[in-house]
Amino acid sequence: MSSDGRIRLVAFDLDGTLLRGDTVCTGIAHGIGTLERMQAMERGHELADRLSDVAEIASWYLPLGRKRIESELSRLTPAPGADEGCRLLREAGVELVIISVTWKFAVQHFAERFGASDYAATPLDWTTGEFDDFDAKNKGPWLVEKTASLGLSADQVAAVGDSPNDYGMFEAAGTSFCVATGCGEFDNVIHRPDANILDLAQEILAL
Repeated sequence: MSSDGRIRLVAFDLDGTLLRGDTVCTGIAHGIGTLERMQAMERGHELADRLSDVAEIASWYLPLGRKRIESELSRLTPAPGADEGCRLLREAGVELVIISVTWKFAVQHFAERFGASDYAATPLDWTTGEFDDFDAKNKGPWLVEKTASLGLSADQVAAVGDSPNDYGMFEAAGTSFCVATGCGEFDNVIHRPDANILDLAQEILAL
């Protein structure tokens, strides 16, 4: 296992981290006429409701088809410096991954944009509407497995998130950054609310 201390892998959350403003689900809802219901879900979200909420959202998507739903992703707003920061990290030899609880088709779209080599999220079967739920508790184990597969140690990994949903990522990484005010106190988290991703990338490379 390599352990030279240099950051070689950065794991990003998507909603609220690489994207700002509307989430994937809210942005899509804007375009398909389900915004009011989507906002109500997000305001009243409890873990016990997640599976029923995900199933309901999938029921909106299937009749419209993947091409139409994916076209709504263009309305989402990348974080300031996201394209430049991810490019800087890649050019420095740092591998990027995206770990999110949202839909995998959306995460794939942005992984391709930002040059992430791998990603994890909730997959949707566009034929049946079935999905394999990927929630917050899966984030840490996925990152641990990815780190091991690359022969890296935790101190060579940085995680970037914006909420308690990212605590598993924070625990799995040697260094973590929170780009919002909702992460609370966590021993290894550096707080950078509303951070420009390019600035964050430069800080990561300087560690």
